[in-house]
Amino acid sequence: MKRFIVLLLTGFSLLCAMAAPNETDNKGRKQGAWSKTYANGNLMYEGQFKDDKPVGTFKRYFESGKLKLVQTYTKEDYSTVEIYEEDGKTLSMSGAYIGKQKEGEWKFYNEGKLVSSELYKNGKRNGLSKSYAGNGSVIEETPYTNDKINGIKRAFLEDGKKYSEIEYENGVENGFYKLYEGNEKPTITGQHFNGKRIGEWKIYNEKGELDEVLTYDKNGKQTNSKEQNKKHSKTFDKKEAEHTIYKEPTELIPGSKVKGM
Repeated sequence: MKRFIVLLLTGFSLLCAMAAPNETDNKGRKQGAWSKTYANGNLMYEGQFKDDKPVGTFKRYFESGKLKLVQTYTKEDYSTVEIYEEDGKTLSMSGAYIGKQKEGEWKFYNEGKLVSSELYKNGKRNGLSKSYAGNGSVIEETPYTNDKINGIKRAFLEDGKKYSEIEYENGVENGFYKLYEGNEKPTITGQHFNGKRIGEWKIYNEKGELDEVLTYDKNGKQTNSKEQNKKHSKTFDKKEAEHTIYKEPTELIPGSKVKGM
């Protein structure tokens, strides 16, 4: 009988231990270890809470069971995060949060290689964002102030030669435009005002000699003859548009809490 009681108490203790995760206190606050699974039984996330706030390291997984995200809380409202591709091994992006807002440097990867970096303050891009080529060289530098481009946006070829320089103000092209295409001297120069071409835009040949001048009024309308328009506009538009070939990275913002907790 005594042995039966001991076994009964032992079993009860084991049941209590198994029930420990996903507990709340008498105020309804999450405490201790928490986890959740997908319908297929694979783990969705796991982590620790104290007084309803995540502490330590949280991990989230893809439905396949592969690691998706690791978020580590090191102090009040501050956390670092690493986000992975579906293989659970290849890093996709990394950075830090204060609360739910991005803070400091964020890095973005493609197949494990660094493709861009951005600086954040209070959840907005502030500072110089950079894009990288496969060989690690910088191919674009974009200055931001509160999520808007402010200053000179520069693009480079993989060998480091200048591709273009464009001046911005509050996210709009305002000021000079220079297209180099890897040459020491510009192949196109001009001015923007509120995103529109104004004044004289000059096109140079491979020798650096002036080849053509296109003129624009204050509304951005070209004032050259129709023949000049037909001859140069398509080529000119294509060349000017090429400075946007380096796209912004696709952002994944997981937030400071895992959805569904």
